[in-house]
Amino acid sequence: MKKLLLLALVAGAAASQADVTIDTLSGWNGTDSINSFGVSDTSTYGQTFKVTTAPLLMTYEFQLESQQVDEGFHAFNLYVMAWDDVNNHATGPVLYKSGDQFLVDSGTWQDFTVAPNVMLNANSKYVAFISTSESNRDVNWASMQAGRGGTDAYADGQFMFTNNGADTNGWTNNTWSSWSTNDTAFKAVFCGPAVPEPTTIVGLGLSVIGFIRKKRKQS
Repeated sequence: MKKLLLLALVAGAAASQADVTIDTLSGWNGTDSINSFGVSDTSTYGQTFKVTTAPLLMTYEFQLESQQVDEGFHAFNLYVMAWDDVNNHATGPVLYKSGDQFLVDSGTWQDFTVAPNVMLNANSKYVAFISTSESNRDVNWASMQAGRGGTDAYADGQFMFTNNGADTNGWTNNTWSSWSTNDTAFKAVFCGPAVPEPTTIVGLGLSVIGFIRKKRKQS
């Protein structure tokens, strides 16, 4: 029993989290943009991405700016869904929906960071998208723009959009459009399964061997 307990402690101590970050935000120049997004027509902007070895999407960060300065604020939500790379649309159920987010009409770029903490499937494609479809509180047309990370800034995904208005069925029924091979300026942080640290395993493994030999001599 003591041997099993000690081996379990070794396994636990010799593990660390393998984090993966997809980041086009750090290379963004602070001005390039994709527009215009919001009520009433082009209400959905998305970024496709591929999950690798770290399946837990912990945080998702992006930048928005209002192109108006007199409307108060604009409400939207961020969603995560699986992505159909053949037919170019979201598929399946909504895997994550954020609380209401609010972009203030300040004429400056605003940073948004949400924490989905949603488990995804490795080696699969997804889309993280912002939409006003379920938070249509703007009386007038809301003109917003997203930070543009550049052309082919991220090889395994791209910026996509759909003119679905308030129709959420459009997320899965419409064929989304792209703008060349541009990406949004975003940063997604993933947490992976525990991986062994070789030096720790060697050190603790020798301790276990010594412990077992000592017990045998005492027997």
